Amino acid sequence: FYLSGGHPVDIDAQSRLLIPPTLRSYAGIQSEVVLVGFANKFEIWSQETWSGLFDNLAQDFSQTLAAVSEIDTHDE
Repeated sequence: FYLSGGHPVDIDAQSRLLIPPTLRSYAGIQSEVVLVGFANKFEIWSQETWSGLFDNLAQDFSQTLAAVSEIDTHDE
């Protein structure tokens, strides 16, 4: 489910990519975005959504660190 939301996009002459309207709507992106690195990928979040998630994760950093340490990136 997570990966099935991917969409191929073209890069324009200024090396920009346009996030399709359906994905912008789904992600709640209005204007500002945050690029978040994750293993060998990156995610695009709305600034507002990411700030809320980050604040929640930062409150219990030890639990978050334990979960991240269990991620196996060698299978990809």
